[in-house]
Amino acid sequence: MPTKNSPFKLSMLMVLAWLAAVPAVNAAQAGNITKLKGDVYIGRPDVPVITAKGDDPINEGDLITTAKGGEVLIRFKDNSIITLRPDSSLLVTRFQHEEKASDSFLTSLLKGGLRAVTGLLGKTRPESVSFTTPTATVGIRGTDFEIAILPEDTADARAGTYNYVHDGSTSLGLEKAETGPTSIVVKQEETGLALANPKPGEPALQILKQRPAFLRGGGFDAHMMQLMNQPIRAIQIMPRR
Repeated sequence: MPTKNSPFKLSMLMVLAWLAAVPAVNAAQAGNITKLKGDVYIGRPDVPVITAKGDDPINEGDLITTAKGGEVLIRFKDNSIITLRPDSSLLVTRFQHEEKASDSFLTSLLKGGLRAVTGLLGKTRPESVSFTTPTATVGIRGTDFEIAILPEDTADARAGTYNYVHDGSTSLGLEKAETGPTSIVVKQEETGLALANPKPGEPALQILKQRPAFLRGGGFDAHMMQLMNQPIRAIQIMPRR
């Protein structure tokens, strides 16, 4: 585990505050860890943080955090796949997959980045699947995409939420915007940006001309593609009850 005063320890204290809003009773299993490397941690309401292992269950309400150099691939029960990048935190806010109108899949990326490939819920109820960040919401339309949070301006990039689409399309939205639209469509091979601190008169939502270098993939991307090519389509096209 990280040392008492390490930067990772401080970031864990920050993101664990989110767990206070998640009822401990909602602990249905949402999926499993398929692959991991480095240090990965799972936080749950009223339970000490645990060090994750291969094939560990991921439950609704779990906060998954990767240390620097850590990465984890999670496969959910609807065959959605998420790779959480190094130095990242993801809260599984809600996962309901019971072939009911109330089915939904809601996650919050609190820091860092991820790549996601949508499963059955994203194909049959895309309006019920969303990924939020501290500055934006990403809605999906049956797709393969990446999200990354840049907390501060750098010499090469602005602070905000970045959304690159490998396949399909997404909607990148804000609750409100002083200038420009409150949502934009990000098409295949495009990068959308929701600026954290837009300049006066500048649209908060933009389509970038080039894909940023930090959205160039990760160590588990090839394994994600292998999982996508496994024979799971029969499950996806089964008639609904």
